Amino acid sequence: MTSAVFFALLAFLGLTYGNAGTFDIAKGGKVTQSSIAFNGNPERAVDGNLASVYNQNSCTHTKKQRNPWWRLDLQKTYRINTVTITNRKDCCSDRINGAEIRVGNSLNARGNPNPICAVISSIEAGTSKTFECNGMDGQYVTIVIRGREEYLTLCEVEVTGQPSGTFDIAKGGKVTQSSIAFNGNPERAVDGNLASVYNQNSCTHTKKQRNPWWRLDLQKTYRINTVTITNRKDCCSDRINGAEIRVGNSLNARGNPNPILDLQKTYRINTVTITNRKDCCSDRINGTFDIAKGGKVTQSSIAFNGNPERAVDGNLASVYNQNSCTHTKKQRNPWWRLDLQNTYRINTVTITNRKDCCSDRINGAEIRVGNSLNARGNPNPICAVISSIEAGTSKTFECNGMDGQYVTIVIRGREEYLTLCENSCTHTKKQRNPWWRLDLQKTYRINTVTITNRKDCCSDRINGAEIRVGNSLNARGNPNPICAVISSIEAGTSKTFECNGMDGQYVTIVIRGREEYLTLCEVLDIAKGGKVTQSSIAFNGNPERANSCTHTKKQRNPWWRLDLQKTYRINTVTITNRKDCCSDRINGAEIRVGNSLNARATLIPCKYSCSIYFTTQWNQFLEITVWEICKDFLLCAVISSIEAGTSKTFECNGMDGQYVTIVIPGREEYLTLCEVEVTGSLDIAKGGKVTQSSIAFNGNPERAVDGNLASVYNQNSCTHTKNNETHGGDWTFKRHIGSTLSPSPTGKIVAPIGSMYIFYNTVDQFLENISLGDLCKDFLLCAVISSIEAGTSKTFECNGMEGQYVTIVIPGREEYLTLCEVEVTGQPSGSLDIAKGGKVTQSSIAFNGNPERAVDGNLASVYNQNSCTHTKKQRNPWWRLDLQKTYRINTVTITNRKDCCSDRINGAEIRVGNSLNAKGNPNPICAVISSIEAGTSKTFECNGMEGQYVTIVIPGREEYLTLCEVEVTGQPSGSLDIAKGGKVTQSSIAFNGNPERAVDGNLASVYNQNSCTHTKKQRNPWWRLDLQKTYRINTVTITNRKDCCSDRINGAEIRVGNSLNAKGNPNPILDIAKGGKVTQSSIAFNGNPERAVDGNLASVYNQNSCTHTKKQRNPWWRLDLQKTYRINTVTITNRKDCCSDRINGAEIRVGNSLNAKGNPNPICAVISSIEAGTSKTFECNGMEGQYVIIVIPGREEYLTLCEVEVTGQPSGTFDIAKGGKVTQSSIAFNGNPERAVDGNLASVYNQNSCTHTKKQRNPWWRLDLQKTYRINTVTITNRKDCCSDRINGAEIRVGNSLNAKGNPNTICAVISSIEAGTSKTFECNGMEGQYVTIVIPGREEYLTLCEVEVTGTEAK
Repeated sequence: MTSAVFFALLAFLGLTYGNAGTFDIAKGGKVTQSSIAFNGNPERAVDGNLASVYNQNSCTHTKKQRNPWWRLDLQKTYRINTVTITNRKDCCSDRINGAEIRVGNSLNARGNPNPICAVISSIEAGTSKTFECNGMDGQYVTIVIRGREEYLTLCEVEVTGQPSGTFDIAKGGKVTQSSIAFNGNPERAVDGNLASVYNQNSCTHTKKQRNPWWRLDLQKTYRINTVTITNRKDCCSDRINGAEIRVGNSLNARGNPNPILDLQKTYRINTVTITNRKDCCSDRINGTFDIAKGGKVTQSSIAFNGNPERAVDGNLASVYNQNSCTHTKKQRNPWWRLDLQNTYRINTVTITNRKDCCSDRINGAEIRVGNSLNARGNPNPICAVISSIEAGTSKTFECNGMDGQYVTIVIRGREEYLTLCENSCTHTKKQRNPWWRLDLQKTYRINTVTITNRKDCCSDRINGAEIRVGNSLNARGNPNPICAVISSIEAGTSKTFECNGMDGQYVTIVIRGREEYLTLCEVLDIAKGGKVTQSSIAFNGNPERANSCTHTKKQRNPWWRLDLQKTYRINTVTITNRKDCCSDRINGAEIRVGNSLNARATLIPCKYSCSIYFTTQWNQFLEITVWEICKDFLLCAVISSIEAGTSKTFECNGMDGQYVTIVIPGREEYLTLCEVEVTGSLDIAKGGKVTQSSIAFNGNPERAVDGNLASVYNQNSCTHTKNNETHGGDWTFKRHIGSTLSPSPTGKIVAPIGSMYIFYNTVDQFLENISLGDLCKDFLLCAVISSIEAGTSKTFECNGMEGQYVTIVIPGREEYLTLCEVEVTGQPSGSLDIAKGGKVTQSSIAFNGNPERAVDGNLASVYNQNSCTHTKKQRNPWWRLDLQKTYRINTVTITNRKDCCSDRINGAEIRVGNSLNAKGNPNPICAVISSIEAGTSKTFECNGMEGQYVTIVIPGREEYLTLCEVEVTGQPSGSLDIAKGGKVTQSSIAFNGNPERAVDGNLASVYNQNSCTHTKKQRNPWWRLDLQKTYRINTVTITNRKDCCSDRINGAEIRVGNSLNAKGNPNPILDIAKGGKVTQSSIAFNGNPERAVDGNLASVYNQNSCTHTKKQRNPWWRLDLQKTYRINTVTITNRKDCCSDRINGAEIRVGNSLNAKGNPNPICAVISSIEAGTSKTFECNGMEGQYVIIVIPGREEYLTLCEVEVTGQPSGTFDIAKGGKVTQSSIAFNGNPERAVDGNLASVYNQNSCTHTKKQRNPWWRLDLQKTYRINTVTITNRKDCCSDRINGAEIRVGNSLNAKGNPNTICAVISSIEAGTSKTFECNGMEGQYVTIVIPGREEYLTLCEVEVTGTEAK
């Protein structure tokens, strides 16, 4: 049988810097130097003449001076590959020694501080030497001799490289292929479209034939640098395997015999790839990699047993007590030296720095290479100067082939310790199916496995490895169920994989189906208690790794706390209990996680009972306490009991917090802990600081994190507190639930069920309508960027979201991310009420109700509590706050009187501005108060309105004005951008677009103005701002690129929060399952598939809310979301009354295919088990798909699901306005109302995309959505070419009424202003309505709207 394959190419990218004859880019540049002597002008170095005797007139020459330099200006930025220098022959060849080659874009200090490509140790007289710059970007190449007075002479400088940017020469060529099938013509491979699903019409396709081929004719000869191929995604990706890329000038046999490499010609060889013999003897090829291991070492002195051999022991462990770091005494010029036994050409030196302390000691150390032992080798030529090496990491320094027998590391010129380490990675031999296995000694429910990948090389070896968990050792445990498949782990980083509670004693990591090395640098965390083995050992990579109970006094509420030094997402806390006595003392202890030290991170339940009434379920009335509402946001677990001498693991499910506290609440007790292990991405407990409420019997708190699981007290590994009574204060339920959970709510997040009312039973008092989303706000998006016009800025309202990190990410696609400026406004969390610093007055005083009472910080709302203001009954009564300077006002919160007369406030206006005319009452309106329930507080959004004065006035009637508290948030006008004080990073850097450019204060938006960031093209590119502490974020303003590619930003998300998990890009909560269609493989016992999405969590079968299939092989249930979503989580509720283990082993699959009922779609998770009657959430991490399938594979079984909840967001657009009908109060200048929903953001009127009414009183525009929606945001684009202030004061109203044209519907927002030609987004926070109306009330005006975009979800 003959072999044949289909051949498919999706995109072909060839990068080149010119044609076949162009090598030296120096010749096209301009040159200069620090001075000229002996007629040695700088142009001589680029004259193409390699003559090296000075009187041949081809060498440059400076005067003798300090820091002489020569510089090449390439006229634009290049990626520099090599710099070749020809040295003088007739004399003085050592003058060049120590010169630096620097490459960059800066001319500061003549370009000498640009990054170093190489240090020239020496160049033999009259010869040329090439230095590798490895694609460094720069316009300037500078050669400088630093730190001494010297002549600089260069006889030739040759530079190779190519211009920065992408130069796809394929697009200019002609293409053909061996045959065409399924319309897959060859031009598709060079159409610039990377789409990889075949029906997107961008993939080529041949017939199935022998030796299928595709060919590109470039029309002339090129030097080909790279060929990039995009493979098909939807099927058949392995068809490309074994294909050859051939380059040449021949069309014989259709070009297929052209060489892969033509060795008949002379080439500059970049890489050589060797395929080793398979049938035997593969070790014959083995060579020497780390030449240090064969050498002899010594150092200037030894301290703390840190002998010099430790630095070459093959162990990269970087904590000193792991016995793998050297250590000298503190002395002047300490040194360490390696004698290689003969002379080598040294390419690189890699140094691992100490992790546990003192990492800055290495700063300034010099690496020297040479053949001299004079002065202990310290004067040998410098390879590199170590500016710094991060604690516990390794850094590689290029020596570029310097010759020497001795490698010396010396800290010169100061008294210091010298410490050098290496980290430990396991290593197998290269073999088929290499594996590593951890035996945990007993069965565990595995939550996560975190793997640290090798950094110094070969990081892609781990790709495709499987993590398997189970109880079987058949075939070495490799057939155990899969927890996860490792697609990749970035070099030197750690990645955590969710196993979702899979049961097993053995954790195996195996690379299946290919011959490979397996290298693991750490596997965390319960591994530390287990025994490990692996299939083989190479390069000293052994698989193994790794005193002590605390005790408090007997006291009320004893506690122990771990400070992790920064916020982590806590997965599990494992506690080892005391064995020799008293194991029941731990019963009832609570594990708490959070960022607050209030009440020592404990929380005392409030004394009131409360009721919750869900508006979506009027028949459901539930008596609970405020404590019950909030405990899931703080409590990780309550310890019912832990058997004596054993360990028990508690799930915290990714709660965010810096502090882990264990407290025994409500009784007098000793607290003893024999070990506390915490997993996040590693056992982070050991790196933290610990304390406890007291110490007894020497039971200090450090014992709980000493790594010793000993549980008999006299083994000195348990903590102990003493008896010393303390009391915590009551925790009082406040109006702002989010702010009571300072600084931010964390813990299990419940998907919002609907709005709810809360009131105290003891006083029968309603509080304001809030939603569970308010409690979860740190997990929500600030905004999705639909688009930003080229070269313009757009502001997004975050409405006081709290967070330290502002992240901008383009999710779900491969893209470049470019930001020309990011401006952030907000204020630090805490002390937010700016009203308290102001001066207040009011129109009159009655009943001693002076105006200061409204800013006394007291929310008491019964008048005789002396905390409410009171005016006389008068026309237009008012109260005014003078903030002493102009602020941008975010919110005004008003607390209304409780004991009577709560309707007096109705119709009051909140006005903000800088005028005192007419007592400030004509200042612009922030909001109109329709009503505030008695005794409650209500917050009004002012969206950054500017003003010194905040006035509350009841206009147009005679009335009393009473205010029980006024709270105002905002920040001073001017110097508003808090981004400038932060630190920035991004997912990658391309074209010199470093992340700092986005906060440089420069709004330039053309890329070559050097003020825009740029990432590489990658999946989910991101940029992140670290504000250094938590802020309440008001707005984020982004300036988009002008000169090209402005649509790249479309769909980017702005995220605010305190977590760095997934780079700060976590997803919001929203159950999208309810809008989908469901089916299943069969129906039994009336268990139809719709029951799983009925919103009812009832889990007893006769409650009629669980699905049921027949008993069959591979039973399945499927949800069709109607369009593609990015799936974040799938939550499944299991049956309670019987048979809960039927779900075990079920797979959750997400994708777009219905082949085989959708069951082959990619796996989101494997369900190991779900406890009877409970719900469990599985992370899908943004997997894309229209279908969510739950299937039990490989056995005959019933499938029963009592609820399936899915969170995610659509993969496409969100604007619901386009499906509606529009009208307006009148039409002028052809400005019909449909223009506002045409999808065109053009804002110049003659572009025919803006509406226009006549000039009239109360002009309006209205959108009819055809059915009721929960409105999230309304975005309005304002006119650019004139009259942008006409929109000021317009109201956005949402509701279901058409009375008075819909204008009396509820206000979502008042538009203070929108800058000309820009768009502004207003938050409606889920207001329900069929109609969205924009109206300018109270004056005669034109209304013009250039676009109205509305986001929301259909109301159920």
